[in-house]
Amino acid sequence: MRHVALHWVLPCAALSLCLIACDTKLSVSEPAITRAKNSVVLISLDTTRRDHLSVYGYDRKTSPNLDAMSADGIVMQNFLTTSSWTLPTHASLFTGLFPSSHGAHYSNVGNTALGDADGAPQGFDAFRANRLPDAANTLAETLKANGFQTHAVGAGPWFKPVFGLDQGFDHYDAEFDSLAGRDGAEVSELAINAIERAADNPFFLFLNYFDPHDPYDGHGTSWEQFLKPGPDFARSKVLAEYDSEILYMDEQLGRVFDTLRKQGLYDHSWIVVTNDHGEHFGEHELEGHGFSLYESVVRGVLIIKPPVDVSLELDPNTRAQSVDIMPTLLQGLGINLPSTMEGEPLNRITHPAMVELYRSAGNVRWKGERFRRELRALYDGDYKLLLSSKDEDPDAGLFDLRNDPAETNDLHAELPDVVNAMVTRFETWSTSRTPLNEERAPDLDPETRRQMEALGYLDATREPKP
Repeated sequence: MRHVALHWVLPCAALSLCLIACDTKLSVSEPAITRAKNSVVLISLDTTRRDHLSVYGYDRKTSPNLDAMSADGIVMQNFLTTSSWTLPTHASLFTGLFPSSHGAHYSNVGNTALGDADGAPQGFDAFRANRLPDAANTLAETLKANGFQTHAVGAGPWFKPVFGLDQGFDHYDAEFDSLAGRDGAEVSELAINAIERAADNPFFLFLNYFDPHDPYDGHGTSWEQFLKPGPDFARSKVLAEYDSEILYMDEQLGRVFDTLRKQGLYDHSWIVVTNDHGEHFGEHELEGHGFSLYESVVRGVLIIKPPVDVSLELDPNTRAQSVDIMPTLLQGLGINLPSTMEGEPLNRITHPAMVELYRSAGNVRWKGERFRRELRALYDGDYKLLLSSKDEDPDAGLFDLRNDPAETNDLHAELPDVVNAMVTRFETWSTSRTPLNEERAPDLDPETRRQMEALGYLDATREPKP
């Protein structure tokens, strides 16, 4: 079937609808945070596919420590990131804003480049991006203003301070000199030191683990235990090595959890584990991440363990995203939510679900002309609409995720009413947003409108066509 690109040229746009009205509650026994027992540990698992975690049903035991921790909390089953690479998703995690609002994403005229990170080869200047603006109101800044000590340990190159994710942290450690990042053992050692120094002061500890990112070395963990029989040994070996990296990372998480228990903090702290994106292993003839928005790279991980004195009742099937973690934590801590946030607490999400990816000359240079485009993924129930800025993009279309989880059967020509409804909601929501530059997200530009009218999704009066 012919795939047709659906255009937009909106710098701040996107849509989807999965407005799940959940009869849930999140109650806190105390109105504010005043003691160390109310501390927050937020953990990001870089390049971690949810379907390779045993906590999400994987048939290999890759995450025993996460499995055990999840028994004390809630595992969200319908979670999405906000992009398919590190910087924009973490900026969303820290601000409650989508990438098109916080602005920290790929841009061929961006104010920073991966080549600016310590230890990066000069050729990586092609991977240009905008740093997180100083105007952002971050989770660390908010918690610091409410009496928390704030600590962060970054393991991947996009955590270098030049990219702006350090805002609001009293102690921010991203001191390593390789694009390959730092070992999880070092991340855990720094985390343990921070926890042991915390004494009775409330703290916010953010940890980024980078081990499942390519290249895979297993850190001495036997990958053979994860090897699955199959005709392609080379592919099976790569997947086994990836799984061994996840197990190694999980072992390092276990060290942090054990320290929290020894210090008497585990039962009285918020512990949140998420990911920034997944990884392609041949799906759609793709490898890696950061240049598509298929489910392999945007299906998210979210496990929340509240303090024992917090009643956390959530529908685990609620569709939520990285933008919703900050408001959920602030609500749980009894701290007022900044009015600028687009994310919402998990017990009352009404915003549409969308994932965004912007243009990168680096992806074109290393991956080819297929990736000279920008993408939006919009969700409405079981439907996912992939919009591209490029004509005849094979990665664009409408997919029924329930019946076609591999996203191979484009339904946009068969279900124009579904596409039309999603586009209409997209326009409504997008025009209500105010990005950090304080410029209202614009309406559909003339070229976008022309394309949608030509495809039959809109008529000249802006109304959906019947």
